[in-house]
Amino acid sequence: MANLTHVRPFGMRDKIAYAFGDVANDCTFILSSTFLMKFYINVMGVESWIVGLMMMVDRIVDAFTDMTMGRIVDLSKPTKAGKFRPWILRGSGLVAVASFLMYAIWLKDAAMPVKLVWMFVTYLLWGSVFYTMVNIPYGSMASAITSDPTQRTQLSVYRNAGATVAGLIIGAGIPTVVYNADGSLSGEKFAVMAAVMSVLAVVCYLICYFGSCERVKFERPEKKADAPQRQLPEKSGHQPGPAGHHPGGHLPAAVPADPQRHGPVRLPRLLS
Repeated sequence: MANLTHVRPFGMRDKIAYAFGDVANDCTFILSSTFLMKFYINVMGVESWIVGLMMMVDRIVDAFTDMTMGRIVDLSKPTKAGKFRPWILRGSGLVAVASFLMYAIWLKDAAMPVKLVWMFVTYLLWGSVFYTMVNIPYGSMASAITSDPTQRTQLSVYRNAGATVAGLIIGAGIPTVVYNADGSLSGEKFAVMAAVMSVLAVVCYLICYFGSCERVKFERPEKKADAPQRQLPEKSGHQPGPAGHHPGGHLPAAVPADPQRHGPVRLPRLLS
């Protein structure tokens, strides 16, 4: 790990750009965690236990994809844009498209098996694949933007501020648009808002990408060489001799090895 000296100094631009990264994340995450179950149950007609099962399966799969993505990022070769920022650019569009496809109002009157397959596939792609593809590198990016602990703390504060702003916009603003006068959720209006939030997520991801700068260079981890195997002594070709002799031809420590010094070696009498 080394600091790059030919880049601009850390400043407000980095903090604001990093905050926009979490605004982008929450444009799809809070939308899903707040309204997705209601959309599937009230608009698409899916039973609540199936939606709950889908979310449970996603959490199980996510446990493995998180570790896998972390390993992929660790082993990835740094580019001119850095080690973590390129993943935001690569995954931003995929996250946005998958998020929009989850609210497929055009399948409202389709057969239930079709809706269930669509629901499971799009939710797993969004939550366990594409969102993970962006969020894991984004969370690690602060350590590459600066090596100063105080500046990293500032990035964390701005990130939390970005999440708060996104929560206020989605939690307070969207209900005023997507509900009908009778209090029912409008599937058509919600699909439009999902499209708007997907576009907004991409814009915020791009602000995060182009506004931030990685100053700390992380080297690609090298594979550790295998530890040298312990070499076992070669087996002697001698066969076990009489009692008191070691199979390798050596006397055990308990038996005197020098008859002139210790007297004659007396072997125990064998019982017949």
